[in-house]
Amino acid sequence: MGPITLYDKSFLEALNLDEAVMFDYFFYPLTCPVFYVETLANLAKAKKGRSPDELVGAIAKKFPQIHGGPNVHHRTLAVHSLCGGDVPMRGQIVVAGGIPVDTDGKNNIVFKQSPEASSFARWQHGEFEELEREFAQGWRNELANLDLDLLAQRARNYGIDLGGCKQIEDCRDVAISLVDKLQPSLQLAFSCELLNMSADEKAFATEAWGAAGRPTLREFAPYAHYVTLIQVFFDIALATGKISKDRPSNFNDMAYLYYMPFCSVFVSSDKLHRRCAPLFMRDGQQFVWGEELKADLRIHNEALLALPKDVRDRGLIRMAPKPIPGSMIADIHQRAFARAGRGIGPVTSGSVARASSTGAAALQDTLANLAEGARGGDGGARLEKPVASRSAPALNEQQRDEIHDRMRRIMAGAEKSQGIPPFDSRSTDSVTIERLVDGERGSWVQISRDMR
Repeated sequence: MGPITLYDKSFLEALNLDEAVMFDYFFYPLTCPVFYVETLANLAKAKKGRSPDELVGAIAKKFPQIHGGPNVHHRTLAVHSLCGGDVPMRGQIVVAGGIPVDTDGKNNIVFKQSPEASSFARWQHGEFEELEREFAQGWRNELANLDLDLLAQRARNYGIDLGGCKQIEDCRDVAISLVDKLQPSLQLAFSCELLNMSADEKAFATEAWGAAGRPTLREFAPYAHYVTLIQVFFDIALATGKISKDRPSNFNDMAYLYYMPFCSVFVSSDKLHRRCAPLFMRDGQQFVWGEELKADLRIHNEALLALPKDVRDRGLIRMAPKPIPGSMIADIHQRAFARAGRGIGPVTSGSVARASSTGAAALQDTLANLAEGARGGDGGARLEKPVASRSAPALNEQQRDEIHDRMRRIMAGAEKSQGIPPFDSRSTDSVTIERLVDGERGSWVQISRDMR
């Protein structure tokens, strides 16, 4: 399992199916609501030679299955933050819907298959609900009528001098200064207004803020503070011409940045993301250009496809591939799992070039050793820098039955649960995530037959 990675539609759409399988395996993809909406919106978009249903289906087939999950909507989390709730911003996906289950004296949390995953499973087979088609058309109409000049005008009404915003970094600095120099009570009110909170929500937030001792927004509601900065930055960048007002889609693209606190890596092929995302990343986070990662995923796919068929038939999960040493993916993993702030340089296309320069001949010995080790020979023991680890030992029938029986009892308990935690979530013994994973996908066996 790789680092938690936020991705956008432009990146996943550009991958072929095998590359998407590699991305799913080597990373832990974070799917944000913006991606879901953008994909669904293609139902109202015609493209030469392909129907809208085919467009959405093609993206849905590449949707992550093995790893990852959907994040709670940013507004829900920002309001929760303003009402005194804790929103972790340490690079972890915030997931909704955990079901507490007490089984055999053990405290378990079960996450059923997400609605998003269920929808993508339908979409790849061309199954769409009428409400989804209506939503797609409505969203496209709203986007077409969106006037970004209104947001730019809002920035002009902030009462600050925008003349000093010569670079896009200046827009960020002015946004931070504007928000942080307000009185704490005004910071709270400003954030509530930008989030279009209801009167009841505002009252609850004000009460929680007062009970906390009337601190600054940054101290009281760090995530709401972050979302507010992104919104103000966008307004200022529009007003100063650093971001175009003529592309309504920029509004949607900017929304991906709301989810960066919940990842370690953000991969995108969108130029706006390339310019803006690094401005709001914490130490240790990485922005990766999608086209470069796509090239490295292709290299890994070709290298692993060179393995003998009997090795590949064990399935990716049992093969447990590791990134090619010196590759971009290996560098991303190393940076993501290192401690933040260790002074590691940026991820560049040089990593892809290094991986490419090894060539098929340079990989041949590694692949041969892996194949020998996977068949039970001693070649695997000599691998110091493998492309893939030795195959995990197969479970015997009794072990598989015991695991399956335990899983059935946990899932049965989840079906009966009424959602009232019978235990403190901090004392959880296990977490079970239900996934719909194809046994075979593209050129790959994802799960060996004896594990299905």
